[in-house]
Amino acid sequence: MEKYWQFVKKVFASGDEDRAAEDTAPAVKYPFFKIVLDPYILSLDNLKKLSVIAGFYALLLTALYCVGAQSVFCLFSDYRQEGGYCTNSWLPFLSVHFLAFALMAMFSSRWYNACFNHTPAEWKWLLCPTFHDLKVFGFFLLFICLNALAFVSYFLLAVREPNPDWRIELVYFGIVSLGFLVPFVLMRFYAVIAVVLSGEKMPSPGLVWKKSGGNGLRTVLSLFIFFMLCVFSLSAYVQILRSPSVGYVFYILFIGEYLFNFICLLLVSVFINLCYLQKEFLFGENNHGTTD
Repeated sequence: MEKYWQFVKKVFASGDEDRAAEDTAPAVKYPFFKIVLDPYILSLDNLKKLSVIAGFYALLLTALYCVGAQSVFCLFSDYRQEGGYCTNSWLPFLSVHFLAFALMAMFSSRWYNACFNHTPAEWKWLLCPTFHDLKVFGFFLLFICLNALAFVSYFLLAVREPNPDWRIELVYFGIVSLGFLVPFVLMRFYAVIAVVLSGEKMPSPGLVWKKSGGNGLRTVLSLFIFFMLCVFSLSAYVQILRSPSVGYVFYILFIGEYLFNFICLLLVSVFINLCYLQKEFLFGENNHGTTD
């Protein structure tokens, strides 16, 4: 019983410490050029580590997608018409992408530790999942589901039957439209992703919110450049795969799928770097952020 009360006191004491930190914490400004450029520089500076880790997980993803009949070539109707190995069943589709997402969570954890904690990339460490990977996977899934609320709002507004009572229609539109704001709110909490990857103590949401204030334009610009890079690089690569001269020989399929997954993991590493930089600017001992 005594241990129980000690635990309760510890929880409430930590809550008091978090509230005290929130009251005294100043807002931190992200350095503009660092938050925009450094995510790419970090990947280039650690290109050897990144190539080993991304190359290994790209191989696992390629095997998974090929066995699960979810290759990137399945996007092409001519490949399907020529008898390409693809499935239209929802269960294999969800199962394969669920496992692929788990592998990407493992990759994110390995990349973070290799790049920022300088953990050597050993085969056993790369291959064997841990309980920490499960926590990272769960947090990633939660974060993506919260961001997906914007798509849920769009769907609810697109399929609704307009109500003749304008007051009910206005209330419905106002409540459902709140989902569009969720991704913009979550931009203030990207540093928490790096905290989860590092296994450090989770800061309170109020503390993160207060310290990350005033960085909206910098964050939006860095994410805009990142998303444009994703769109143009992946779409350009898919257009190359669509070329009639490529054909659909097995080794071409495997190499094409492997390179696509490798590029995706390179982009994931850049996003992890962005989250790391935000964490360092907000909570790092040697951060380069400026306080108001």
